[in-house]
Amino acid sequence: MVWIIQALKDEDEPFLWEMLYQALYLPEGQAPLPREVIYLPELARYVQDWGSDGDCGFMVIDSLTEKPVGAVWLRLLTRNNKGYGYVDDDTPELGIAVFPEYRGQGIGTQLLIPI
Repeated sequence: MVWIIQALKDEDEPFLWEMLYQALYLPEGQAPLPREVIYLPELARYVQDWGSDGDCGFMVIDSLTEKPVGAVWLRLLTRNNKGYGYVDDDTPELGIAVFPEYRGQGIGTQLLIPI
């Protein structure tokens, strides 16, 4: 399989919302969370208004279908808007997700290489 990796743009925000949902951890056997959960402030901060200063990320596209299948993104969240992985105001938080049917193929690793 051939993957195309390209930088995320401002207009990729809708895809990042989907990736945020895909990144949510669910223990095996637990029912999926409602999609609306990503709009809760504690999760939305990872994607809302994508393209702000300091935002950086990449998406991977399946070369056969030309559809995006995963993404990795960095966002600098500050003390006033900190996320779950907050360290300090100078350390960005990382999000990464791949659609379930594409997992286990090394795509996540490939997404981390550009960073």
